[in-house]
Amino acid sequence: MKKINKKNRFILIQLPICIFLILLIFEILAYLLSDFRAIRHGLDRKVSYIENDNNNSFNDILLFGDSVTKDIVDEYNIYREKYGIVNMTTNRASGFIGAFLLYKKYTKKNKPPKYVVVSSTPHFITFLPEHKTKELYLTSVFNSKDEINFISKYYDKKEYSFFQNLKHKIKSIDLSILNIEKNIIYPLVNILALVDTSDSLSIGKKIITEVKSSNKNSIKNYNKVISNNNTKYSPIIINSFNEKLIEDFFKKLKDDEVKLFISWAPIKEDYHLYLSSNNQLNMLENILKKKAMEINLDISFNNFSYPKPFPNQAFRDEDHLKLGYWRNYYAFLLRNYIENKVFLSNGCI
Repeated sequence: MKKINKKNRFILIQLPICIFLILLIFEILAYLLSDFRAIRHGLDRKVSYIENDNNNSFNDILLFGDSVTKDIVDEYNIYREKYGIVNMTTNRASGFIGAFLLYKKYTKKNKPPKYVVVSSTPHFITFLPEHKTKELYLTSVFNSKDEINFISKYYDKKEYSFFQNLKHKIKSIDLSILNIEKNIIYPLVNILALVDTSDSLSIGKKIITEVKSSNKNSIKNYNKVISNNNTKYSPIIINSFNEKLIEDFFKKLKDDEVKLFISWAPIKEDYHLYLSSNNQLNMLENILKKKAMEINLDISFNNFSYPKPFPNQAFRDEDHLKLGYWRNYYAFLLRNYIENKVFLSNGCI
């Protein structure tokens, strides 16, 4: 019988055994870490908290929104003891579909609220994450089989190339080594760093400074200054998948007997003028109203940029308000809106 030389022995015996042992080690390590969710961003924290909370609680309001509102709600105490608010604000990257998935996960373990308030920029409603963003904020967060199937309803399977589909099929092979970052690195880092998710649904603690009428009037002076830059703003685009998502979310709220309040968060004056000039915001509102009327869902709209939009100088970038006065001012408006519009709608206060 011919002996196997050292090179062939390595290729035929030793190498396969080494590969098998490495795969086995990764699978064991991933199994041991499987109860620890990857905490990479705020949405991970909220999902982790909901999954681990067994109180089956009831709160009057679930407050959704993008990072414009999240900045405010994480910092300021917009809470009055007359009602309970759950901070479900995330960011634009997760979109309205992320809010829907978060709502479904929350109400699966808790009683539905009386009200859902969405306070965001318009693009939060119409944005559908794709590619890396979709993976980071949707499919790797809401990753049960039912949730993945739910997400797939709102995407055109034909839009992906052969290589993207191949990558997706490879990822569906559930080997931990194919996604070390998600299955091992993030959970391990979270354990070592002792990431705290205990207050991820809470609102901030900073006391809101009351805004007097004299301070409000100062905004008029700011509004006289309009930037002359040539920034091209993205138009509001809503496609058939957006419409289907809105319909399904609205039906869920109707089934849960929830009243919906949509309030447009502050935007730059330039952007406000852009949307007003071609009537885009009104068109979006009309679509949302029509979808709500078709199922008799109680819906109400508000716009924090009306009648006086926030000046360009109030923003630290294209979307987010500066620290200090302007954040406090938005917190002041949001708290009063919830107290005087949302709750007074049913005479609750």
